[in-house]
Amino acid sequence: ELSIESAVISDQPERVTFERVDGWLASTYWCKDIPTQRLRRAFKQKTLLIGAYCAAAGQVAFWRGITDCVRFGYLMDVWFVPEHRRRGLATAMVSAVIADERTAEIDTW
Repeated sequence: ELSIESAVISDQPERVTFERVDGWLASTYWCKDIPTQRLRRAFKQKTLLIGAYCAAAGQVAFWRGITDCVRFGYLMDVWFVPEHRRRGLATAMVSAVIADERTAEIDTW
């Protein structure tokens, strides 16, 4: 976990508020037609689930990464609550993943 301003960045899957993330992604063009059960199954696969959490607001940001932990990493399903955008959370989330020993040697993101 990493703290920035009033938020904590975490890659702990159990911290992800699935219902909130499902609602966010359902409002996007790329996930709006994906049933909740399929999205939940995708989250249980070997992916990185990164969230940003604030004490007052709970989970305020999310993204999922697919990687082989050697050659490539791909960020997807990125979402930030509008009130928490442009506060450095995205930079902190990417920094946390790059610093993680599991993903530190990935050649291409």
